[in-house]
Amino acid sequence: MKSFLKLLILCAFVIFQGCGELDELYSNALKEVNRGNYEGAIEIYNEILAIKKDDPFYLNNLGWTLFRNDNFEEAKDALEKAKSKCDSKNLMETIEANLFIVDTFQDGKRLLQSGNYDEAMEKFEIVISKYNTYEVGIKYSALYYEGKGMLDEAKEEWKKIIVIYKDTEVRNKFYLLAEEKLSIKN
Repeated sequence: MKSFLKLLILCAFVIFQGCGELDELYSNALKEVNRGNYEGAIEIYNEILAIKKDDPFYLNNLGWTLFRNDNFEEAKDALEKAKSKCDSKNLMETIEANLFIVDTFQDGKRLLQSGNYDEAMEKFEIVISKYNTYEVGIKYSALYYEGKGMLDEAKEEWKKIIVIYKDTEVRNKFYLLAEEKLSIKN
């Protein structure tokens, strides 16, 4: 009986220690997302998923972070996997909303690339008007304005991205692109 109790205590210790590690990793991932360091957050989510394989909660967070890093195809893959593993109604609603956002932005991006600017913006607006798409929405609005030859409006959108990161050390792909676009337009 004492051996069983010791084994039970040891198992509980290992389980709770593992939870602490996951909590810390998750906390760090959220910090990186909030800083705009999406690539760093993606790395952390992949570490988490190495521990909690196919966990729909973390797959959803990875998918959303991939979307915010402008990696639509990878985001969709992670979200589809999360959806296939999910058994929580509330989480499923979030995953489906995130999939809708990613799909809509993917469609809009394709339309934008093919020169169908107004149709693309209609797609983006469906999502932008309902959800906070952060700098992804700003970037594609700026690209829309550029495509339409509305350079002053595009410049204003690029400036919004610069403002988001002006007081941080984060220089993610959105910031670097905005900086590049503004130096060309000045």
